[in-house]
Amino acid sequence: MELQSLKERLISSEIKDGNSSVQNRSESADLNSLLLTVANSFLYIGNFYMLGVAAKEYSSALQMPESFSGTLAGVNWTSSVLCAFLYSFWSNYQYKIPTAFCAFICAVGNLMYFLAYDLASPFWLFLGRIMIGVGGSRVINRRYISVYVPVNERTSWNAYYAAGRVLGVAFGTFAAAELYNVNSSFLGLTINGMNSCAFVMGITWLLYFILTVFFFTEPEIIKIEKESAINLQFPTLIESLPLIIVLFGFFFPKSAQEILFISLPIITDDYWGWHIDKAGEFLALISLISSPVHIFVAYTSKHIQDRDFIIISQVMCVLGCLFMVDFGGYSEWQYMIGAFILNLGSNMIDGVSTSLISKVIPKSIAHGIWNAGFLVTIVGQLGRAIGGGFVGVTGLGEDKSNENSMHITLTLLCAMSLASTMVGYKSLHHK
Repeated sequence: MELQSLKERLISSEIKDGNSSVQNRSESADLNSLLLTVANSFLYIGNFYMLGVAAKEYSSALQMPESFSGTLAGVNWTSSVLCAFLYSFWSNYQYKIPTAFCAFICAVGNLMYFLAYDLASPFWLFLGRIMIGVGGSRVINRRYISVYVPVNERTSWNAYYAAGRVLGVAFGTFAAAELYNVNSSFLGLTINGMNSCAFVMGITWLLYFILTVFFFTEPEIIKIEKESAINLQFPTLIESLPLIIVLFGFFFPKSAQEILFISLPIITDDYWGWHIDKAGEFLALISLISSPVHIFVAYTSKHIQDRDFIIISQVMCVLGCLFMVDFGGYSEWQYMIGAFILNLGSNMIDGVSTSLISKVIPKSIAHGIWNAGFLVTIVGQLGRAIGGGFVGVTGLGEDKSNENSMHITLTLLCAMSLASTMVGYKSLHHK
């Protein structure tokens, strides 16, 4: 009877926390598994931006327009969004196997992307990015943190997860810039600045797959009830309002960040003749400089509310986009300052939005597929997918007026996010 009572208290406690249909018996996550979760964020985002830096040249080498690089980014995130439903359902029952599966798929996708050059095949280039998107396990990562990390530590671990992402961006863009001058071969296959990153990341994902198999500990799972897992009952609009506000405020900054990283090599080349390695090094620099913001968030999360961090980050996004608008007399410094401020703001909003969503999500949809980790992942990746697609249809590199119109549009959209958060500010309070 005593054991049964303990089990009931644990389940009740987790339901009140509102996170998942699968719960842990213990009070905290396994440290090795958490470190692998943060490492996954680092590798996946690093992989994406390693390929993104030279995507313009790779597209041109395969007789595709430069804007095809935006399409590649878009399909990467779109396939990731579509698979998020599957992984969210899978994580009702397991964490280790889907994480290992995703790592293996990423290795396969990078191999396809690498081989596209010798095959002279835009289709393999396209398919490789789709497979890398399919290998995105962010919904599993975020759910693991939301479920197995106590509420009082959740903002900190979400900040560490976001920091892994920022360091991944810095590493990916810097590595791409350094690997751009590679000119070698392996088993008769060409390795150059356009496909060398995929070769390196393919090997890295295989190593991560092995580490996951041996060191990721599957948490002990308790199934609550079938109805909760399927989530047939949805909350009212009033109950969902805080969640909608946070998700809406998160969407456009992530789109703006994606557009920045895809468009920067094109815009800086058009305006100031930057070479690809200079663009990559600049992206790495602003990402590296932005990374301490997550340490700041982690250490001050017990004193500053998540909603206040969100307001600050959205103000930064608006200012950053505004700086990048060409009002006449456009200079490199103006664009660089704007890019840094936008990147800083869009990075800060990542961890705190994830944490706040896990706290304000209605209990009736907090279990099963529609959990906090799933929602923040799908909205963030959908925002990135739309950002990549937006670059693909704007015709960047053809007319500078297109680039300026894009920055004006981004400013307005980020301002809408800020306005919605300010209007709903009082409702974004976790009791």
